[in-house]
Amino acid sequence: MYSGSQCLSAPLLGNPPSAFDPELELASAKAALCQAGGDRPYKSAKRGHYDFVREEYISLLCLLDDAIQESPREHTDSTVELRRQLKTKLLEQVPPGEALSEESITAIVRAARSRDDSILSYRKKKSIRSFLVDVIENPIPPSFRPTFVKPTLQAKDAMANPRSSIGSLLRGREIGYGGPAQSRIALANQVAENIRPWRSWKGASSDIVTVAWAPDSLSYAAGAAAQSDEPDLQYNRPRNLLFGNLISNTICELPDHRIERPKPETINGGPNSTYAVYQACDPMVYKTVTSVQFSPTGGLLFTASDDRTVKIWDIEAQPEQPTCLATLHHQAEVTSLEVSHHHPTHFATASKTIDDSVRVYQGSQTAYQTLGFSSPRAIKHRDHDIFPECIRWGLTPGTKHLLLAGYHQWADHDFSASRKGQICLWDVNTGASRRVRPHASAIFSVAWHPREDMFITGGAPGGGSLAFPKTTKSVVRSYDVRNTSHFTVEFECPALDMQDVTCHPNDSNYVTAGCTDGTTYVWDYRWPDEIMHELSHGQPLQELAPNDEELPFIEHREKVDAGVMLSIWGKGASIFYSGSSDGVIKAWDILRAPEDVWVKDIARLPAGVQSGALSPDGMNMLVGDAVGGIHILSAAPFGSPCRSDNDNNAGFAYRPNPINFRYAAAKAKDPDDENPGTEGIECARELLRSGQLVLHPSLGVGKNPHSENQESTSSDHRQLPEIREQAVPSKNIEHAQNLGKIKNLIAARKEQLRSVKHDIKPFT
Repeated sequence: MYSGSQCLSAPLLGNPPSAFDPELELASAKAALCQAGGDRPYKSAKRGHYDFVREEYISLLCLLDDAIQESPREHTDSTVELRRQLKTKLLEQVPPGEALSEESITAIVRAARSRDDSILSYRKKKSIRSFLVDVIENPIPPSFRPTFVKPTLQAKDAMANPRSSIGSLLRGREIGYGGPAQSRIALANQVAENIRPWRSWKGASSDIVTVAWAPDSLSYAAGAAAQSDEPDLQYNRPRNLLFGNLISNTICELPDHRIERPKPETINGGPNSTYAVYQACDPMVYKTVTSVQFSPTGGLLFTASDDRTVKIWDIEAQPEQPTCLATLHHQAEVTSLEVSHHHPTHFATASKTIDDSVRVYQGSQTAYQTLGFSSPRAIKHRDHDIFPECIRWGLTPGTKHLLLAGYHQWADHDFSASRKGQICLWDVNTGASRRVRPHASAIFSVAWHPREDMFITGGAPGGGSLAFPKTTKSVVRSYDVRNTSHFTVEFECPALDMQDVTCHPNDSNYVTAGCTDGTTYVWDYRWPDEIMHELSHGQPLQELAPNDEELPFIEHREKVDAGVMLSIWGKGASIFYSGSSDGVIKAWDILRAPEDVWVKDIARLPAGVQSGALSPDGMNMLVGDAVGGIHILSAAPFGSPCRSDNDNNAGFAYRPNPINFRYAAAKAKDPDDENPGTEGIECARELLRSGQLVLHPSLGVGKNPHSENQESTSSDHRQLPEIREQAVPSKNIEHAQNLGKIKNLIAARKEQLRSVKHDIKPFT
């Protein structure tokens, strides 16, 4: 049903068709014929070409075989497969080895035109005959694409036939070509398809797990994971929170989400339990930044972290280096943060606690009022570790006061056991909770529709239908806020886990789910029993964890791989972006047929995709990868464009322009500080003055090769206590004796050379 050509049997919005509707077919066909001038010619040199659509294929198949159902819902094959079936049926009309006669073709054409309820009655006999001859005589390639024949004109009017480029589309909109709506859609699709790599930077603490754009589409923020487990503290790195600007092409660190490094005596075993490692590492431990979001006005930046705090940053006063205005402490790690789109100072947080796991802050950074919400199921089963996974504010005026939260069991044991959770919906104005059913299954992701009063959830099956097929491992459900006691539609998904669910911003019929198996599944609300598209990615770039359970690869990947981490709708009418652990960001057009849904690979990153966000103006995309890299893709880059050797759909050399890292200004030294942190600098200067180290103009600082005779343990040389106790003299007696023997041998050899030189007589 989802053909790249114009569909003549468009169903009514929100009502799944149950059977073939001839009246609707005729009405749609007449509308299409009016646009075509009363006829849809097939390979006409004068009138152009209109390829046969699925309904016309099906009508011909029904004419040749009465056993074939005429309802388009009974046929899920592509047009390529329908063309192959039609050719087989035509060849069955004649004995083997003989060609279809002209009389037989004429009889089929006459029969097709004689049916008043058939779409073919609006095709001329010549067009149907040309199509049948084309099917019989020409081979069907694996990826069939019809040839479009255009009339030959002696002169072309460039103003009346603008090309598909942004400049020509803007020119056409200026002169009124095509109407404002058509121009807007064409421009949006063109921008969405032309996005490409532009700039990049690498050096964050670890995976870039969250990114966000400011409302002006010029500033952005990124949060990264950090290695903060006690056994691996030596690998902890800074730059877990970054703030960038497109105009200045700079990025800087906001180093506030951190805690003091634990003392060695508080760590049981391992390298971090020694003072040697403690003194060599940073005195602070940087924690994972789980969420970053800007206020709707763009003046504030909100960040959440595993350090159990939420910080508010002032961007309006310090646009280049934001300053922290307030720090809000929580009882546990903050897993999610959501800012209201309608109230600049209202935001909600989710943390790994049972009581008041979701907090709503209202007011200003100096006087916030806090509301606490909890999951009744998490309170009832405290030993199950049911914590909030995601929270979302309503996006429409009718849902702006509603807060949606999805809970699931954070279990470290078998994944199949962690299928418990709950979906909660609260009215923030009254503090009341709305019942949402079913509510007893784990929820992985939730999303509101930006224009409709509805939301969708992605989670584990259960509590809905009476039984699920064995292939159903998760479900996506749609709810109407006017009645949340039961979902309106349910989509069955073959993937085990979901990373993100989305709604089409301009059409409530299409929903997607990006899953850990590396595939994004697309459904149409009008046909919930079928998967409309399966947008698949390649194998992950990073080696997966060992498969101890000896599961099939796809099942093992679902449990250990991140899968699709980027799911974004473009500003166009049907463009969708997806990015996965294979490092590829793909563009799709969901309104095309399944065999043509892929548009192009817009970027191939050196590591797996971990996060992404599209700027509010739709021109730039911010992407974070799995090795601490930040990438900016743009449809209209200003400055130097991205350098690429081979820019095509098959791939290109990824060499974007670098983003400059801006270091923070050095703080003035406090004269009253007893430990200013400059002991290492002073010690290095002392070693240079004593000659034990030397500064080479090209190689840098190194050990002085001529300082063997100097005492390595000078009285003023500073060492750590445990190192000084274990230190041994650099020259023992045996070493001194060997050095003396070597010196005596060298002296004897020099004396021998001098004597030989005196014995040589000059040549005469």
